[in-house]
Amino acid sequence: MPDIPINIEDSSSKEEVIKAKLIKLTRTNWFQWSCQVENYFISKGIDDLFTEATSETKQTAKFRKKNSSAIALLWSSVSTEFEGILLNNKTSFLDCWEALGSACGKNSIIKLSRTLHQLINLRYNPGSSL
Repeated sequence: MPDIPINIEDSSSKEEVIKAKLIKLTRTNWFQWSCQVENYFISKGIDDLFTEATSETKQTAKFRKKNSSAIALLWSSVSTEFEGILLNNKTSFLDCWEALGSACGKNSIIKLSRTLHQLINLRYNPGSSL
């Protein structure tokens, strides 16, 4: 797992560097991996990359730096089978994120979870057909 430095300000306003361990994304661990990455981005204050930016915002140096840093983090935390996806979406973090989710079956997992939830919450009414 790659060590990702995280800067956290403590109550005495000193900066402390913590090494975070991010698991590598595989086709079977999307949920766990994406939660780690999202939490890392929230801690860095760059979670706005998960929403579509305006064309004006995309032109700013600040956005380009955040976008590039986020893509670099993706490169360091995915297995080699996903490198083609990152290459095909190399200019947009959000495009990379959505493509990785699709490749890992994110939408299938959500649909399966909803179906399972509905099934678990079914109620049998005596006299009705199953």
